[in-house]
Amino acid sequence: IIKKHPGIKAKDIPQLLQDRSLKTVERQIKELKERSLIERRGSRKTGGYYFKDQ
Repeated sequence: IIKKHPGIKAKDIPQLLQDRSLKTVERQIKELKERSLIERRGSRKTGGYYFKDQ
């Protein structure tokens, strides 16, 4: 989802993935951040998640 929608917010992902709750998405984002695969860019209000350039 993050690859298809760069800059997406965590709260918008469950709307695209009907079978996942916000809590599940937040947990998965945390895991991806710990593995340095994604990063958050921008402010708290307008920022979003992006895949890191490898």
